Amino acid sequence: MNATVQIHSDDADGTVRTISLKQTATDKGHIEIASSAAPASPQSHDLKNIRADLAALTLNCQLDEFFSASISVLVQKASAGKPALATIQVSHAIYGNGVYVYTLRAGEDDLMRAFLIEAAFPLLQADDA
Repeated sequence: MNATVQIHSDDADGTVRTISLKQTATDKGHIEIASSAAPASPQSHDLKNIRADLAALTLNCQLDEFFSASISVLVQKASAGKPALATIQVSHAIYGNGVYVYTLRAGEDDLMRAFLIEAAFPLLQADDA
């Protein structure tokens, strides 16, 4: 069975963002980022060449629809009273390049960890970073 996870960010203005990740093959998947502020326009991408680092809660991959575009998802665990964060970096895409940081709800860093364990993506190597 292919692993799936949804993690959520609650912005100060009341906007809820939902980041959905789904594994579709050994090293392929799908990401969707939806916002309650713009429910009709989620960002959705097929992913390939996914590599993961379980210890760092990181995924690196390429966007299937763009030749040289890449995306990384890093989840920083909650610590010292600070909430968990999800950092999504998009590079070399025609649109949407940038670094996006989302404050996660309590326990959602653990959901990401469980997803990475279940998905068992190929390991991220030093030259993949």
